Amino acid sequence: MLHLPTLLLVEVSVTLLMTLLMAIAALLAGNRPEQRWWALGNVVATLGLAVGAQTAAPDVVHAVLSYGLIGLGLGLVPRGLRLYCGEDLSLRWLFAIAGLALVLPAIFLWGLPSLSGRLIVTGAYFGLLNLACVAVLLRGVRDATRPVMWVSASGFLVLGLVLLLRALFLGWELRSPDAARNAELVMGLTLFVIPLTQVAIGFGMMLMIARRYAEELRRLSLTDKLNGAFNRAGLEGRGGRVLQRARMARRPV
Repeated sequence: MLHLPTLLLVEVSVTLLMTLLMAIAALLAGNRPEQRWWALGNVVATLGLAVGAQTAAPDVVHAVLSYGLIGLGLGLVPRGLRLYCGEDLSLRWLFAIAGLALVLPAIFLWGLPSLSGRLIVTGAYFGLLNLACVAVLLRGVRDATRPVMWVSASGFLVLGLVLLLRALFLGWELRSPDAARNAELVMGLTLFVIPLTQVAIGFGMMLMIARRYAEELRRLSLTDKLNGAFNRAGLEGRGGRVLQRARMARRPV
């Protein structure tokens, strides 16, 4: 049987480690804004997980505020992704994402008291937020970083599907006499998968930044920074390709 407190500790530790790595990468790479948003999103989501683990705290803290923090963290990450794609996500959307993450658990805490209902609805909501990150990457990344984009996109996809499948499974198991035991098993498997996907997402994001910097350096090494014209290295490289095509086609240059 998977030990839930241990898995939660592993998840928090992995999230903090990936946040630290992205923060260091941001400092070394000129502190790009998208990396700041990614790191901040991970910090806020980790804080939400830590608050949710404090079951001795009032319900409004560990059962509502924690989900709001996780939702805010999951909203900051797609904002960083959109900045990477040359777009933006307004603060209104961030507040809406975090506000809905607060309202949903509050409904199932006071309006329609149900622990399983809270887990099902919030899990499905967080799963959809991760799938939204996949959509942002697929639609927005069109440059040379697209091949390495698939690492992060795969992590977001797996995490989103796992959370959605968990919600569906918990909803189906409500009628089972072993619902409590099965729910604990599903929660354990979910907490086991989440750190693995976070490693893939963080590693993929760093690959995307490194690939974009490599492309920028290659462009700067071949063109003049002021007017964009080819420098000597760029002219030699382009000229060599033109001469090769001319020889193959047997035509003058």
